[in-house]
Amino acid sequence: MAERNVAIVGAGPGGYVAAIRAAQLGQKVTLVEREKTGGTCLHRGCIPSKTLLHGAHVFETVQRAAEFGVRLPGPATVDYAALAARKDKVVAQLEKGVEFLLNKRGVTLLKGEASFVGPKELSVRSADGNLTVLPFDACIVATGGVPIELPGFPMDGTTYVTSNEVLRWTSLPASVAIVGAGVIGCEFASCFARLGVQVTVIELMDAVLPGFDADVRAEVGRGLKKQKIELMLGTKVEEAGHGPAGASLTLDNGETLSAQVCIIAVGRRASCEGLAPEKAGLALTAKGALAVDESCRTSVDGIYAIGDITGVAPLAHTASHMGIVAAENIAGHEAKFDVSKTPWAVFCKPEVAFIGLTEEQARKDGREVKVGKFAFRGLGKPQAIGEIDGFIKVIADAKSGAMLGFHAVGHEATDLLGEASIAWQSEASIQDFAEAIHAHPTLTEAVGEAALAALGRPIHGI
Repeated sequence: MAERNVAIVGAGPGGYVAAIRAAQLGQKVTLVEREKTGGTCLHRGCIPSKTLLHGAHVFETVQRAAEFGVRLPGPATVDYAALAARKDKVVAQLEKGVEFLLNKRGVTLLKGEASFVGPKELSVRSADGNLTVLPFDACIVATGGVPIELPGFPMDGTTYVTSNEVLRWTSLPASVAIVGAGVIGCEFASCFARLGVQVTVIELMDAVLPGFDADVRAEVGRGLKKQKIELMLGTKVEEAGHGPAGASLTLDNGETLSAQVCIIAVGRRASCEGLAPEKAGLALTAKGALAVDESCRTSVDGIYAIGDITGVAPLAHTASHMGIVAAENIAGHEAKFDVSKTPWAVFCKPEVAFIGLTEEQARKDGREVKVGKFAFRGLGKPQAIGEIDGFIKVIADAKSGAMLGFHAVGHEATDLLGEASIAWQSEASIQDFAEAIHAHPTLTEAVGEAALAALGRPIHGI
């Protein structure tokens, strides 16, 4: 296909990856970004939060040093300002790396606020007010999402905050109340509790990580309690205000909870504020998203959408993969995105990773299933490193052996997703999992043991 003018709005993990792939395919690419290259993931999400979480892990490890025969001259302390500075250094380095890659691929990076003029044209207003008209043959909308703010909470950015403000902290509060025990809430709770903050989590549902496999939810709940996190499950905040300590929350059980800071962590929503999608003929869904098909095409010819703005799984790697799919379709190739193959990773302690169906979903679908589960404590590597909590759980179709679900919870569980993701892509069976040779001693041995358990022939389990 001949070179086409491709405009991409948003330089997050979806937009910049789409730009690189489109340039590789010979397209003339202009990438528009109103803030910083790398988007939410790099600046207000994945990277800063995981850098802080690793700091919490290091602090916890140092505190356990004597368990491993290491003696320290005194107790370890947390210098949160230094931890936050390291986070900023990591982010800045990665941002430079992204811009280097874009430059080497010949992508034009245009800083400013983009809005549609029509179905084949954008206008871009820079910070100093200059306006650039940007015609395009194809456009990819990758504007991402923003934290959800709950009505009735006096969001002031200081006492009542979202993840955006939390990741700008240079000092820690003495106490936090976190509303929401989903992915974001559990990660923040686990991070700050291990750094010495008094943490209370309030969740409307009766378990943490609603929607995850029941066994996983139970294990994570136990893990959070071990970190002295108070879990108030099946609880609703009736009223939010200010008190002497900071935030004052009136709960539906009649209790009043006080904390220095209240973090609203109930998820994110699609966002395309300022883009004027209606001028291009694009209609938003009831949730403010742009609906797309499996090729990432919108209802308007030549306009694609990827990542959080589509309302599909709000994950950086989802956005990146969709960006590649969109770029390849623009260049005349046939590529599709299958959300069922999306791996999910949660970086609290214990970590959580899964792909496919939960056991409840598989049974609700009327399937006859085989379930195998193997605890890490039965292996040599977890015992050697002192991380024995958690397990691998696999779910397979009882008749065909097809893999239906993979769930891991425990130390570095997220790194075990690679094996499962490749298996899903190659349509591997439970037999393939069981027969694969897993190196010893590693955490991956639990994957093979869980598969063997599902087949009724465990080696290191009963």
